[in-house]
Formats: sequence, C-alpha cells, structure tokens
Amino acid sequence: MKQLSFYGATAALLLMMSSAASAAHISDAQFDFVKLANISEYGANSINIVSEWGGRSVTATAYSGGSPAYAYLDGQNALNMPAGLGVCDQLDAGNQCINGSHDDVNPTQILKLSFDSVYTIKDLELHNAFHLDNPWDGTIDISVDGGGFASYALSHVLHLGLTGTDFLFANNNVDGGTPLNPGKHFYVAAVSTTPIPAAVWLFVSGLGSLGFFKKRKKGLNVTAA
Repeated sequence: MKQLSFYGATAALLLMMSSAASAAHISDAQFDFVKLANISEYGANSINIVSEWGGRSVTATAYSGGSPAYAYLDGQNALNMPAGLGVCDQLDAGNQCINGSHDDVNPTQILKLSFDSVYTIKDLELHNAFHLDNPWDGTIDISVDGGGFASYALSHVLHLGLTGTDFLFANNNVDGGTPLNPGKHFYVAAVSTTPIPAAVWLFVSGLGSLGFFKKRKKGLNVTAA
C-alpha cells in the first residue's frame, strides 16, 4: 500500500510538471544582445536587460583575470558586422571601451548572466572577434549556478539545454602569442531561453526528496532485519 502511495504521488508530480512545462514553453524569451548593442553601445559594471517578451530580465556582469570588469554591449564594426555582449577592461568618460582594450570575451575573461528566475538556455548564439559567424578554433567554458565548468567547442550556435539562474561563460583559450585570434574570442549575440515556473522547480525537488526518502527507508529496513 505504501509503494502504491509513493508511485501515485510521483505520477501526480510528473503530471503537474508536464502541464506547467507546457505553459512555460508558450512564454519562451529571447534576449537579443546584438539589437540592443546596435541601439546603444556602452559598458557598465552591471547591465540589466529586459526581454521583449513578457518583461523577463537578465543582468550581465563581467570579470577579467579574476577581477571585476565591465559588461559591454558592442555594436557593428566598420563593415556593419554585428557583435553583441562582451567584456571590457577599461571605459572612457562616455562608457565606451578605450582603444587597446578588447570588448569581446577574450582569454582570462568571464561574462556572467544572472536571470530573474530559473531558466533553461536552449540556444546560445555567438559571434567571433571579427563580428563573424565563423571561423572558430577555440572553446567556451560554461558553469551553471556555481557548478564546475564544462567545455564546448565554439560555433555560431550552441544547443545547450542548461537549466539554472546564474551562468558563467569563460574564455580559457590560449592565443598562442598572437594579439588577437578571432576564432578564440567571442561575443554572446543572443540567448534563447525557456523560463521554468517556480512550481515546476519545487516539483523536481519534491521528486528528488521522495526518491531519497524511499531509498533511505529501504536501507533502514534492511539494517533492522
């Protein structure tokens, strides 16, 4: 009877998760950093960005060599090629990246995106240092909610499926002595996300707790026997 009760509760949780997830899919949000950068190019300690859909928001911050840096929205170059969101070490009085300070995410730098709730990042769109979709010859390291970094081969679009609130995008590449290797530097051009309702997150936690409790109880029973 207790087993039926456990599986019944699990089934109910799964059903509610499915319904909530379906509702969440309708409210997918894309953050288009290229569009924002082309409207206004600037850098700041913290940049808050609101999605065009549903008023959802994300805050961008940055680090360089382990120290705080500036998140930077970089517009088109002289050839009208788009960039996106990057990192700058030094700003001038007009909040523009000074000459000689790269505004992409270059080696030793980290771009951090902190969302207003739990999100699944489905697709990550990138541009390289020359504001192009390719070529690529480096990697991007990603950490979610303080976890360890996972390495992905750089490309124009990464299909990630990573769920969390805080995402770190690190450049741990080595330029090999050259001042700029476009395939190993990147801008985050856009992020396609699915917000996860708090109820779904609680259900997932509840499922984990139920599973742990069942295993724990079984272990205790075996010990008592």
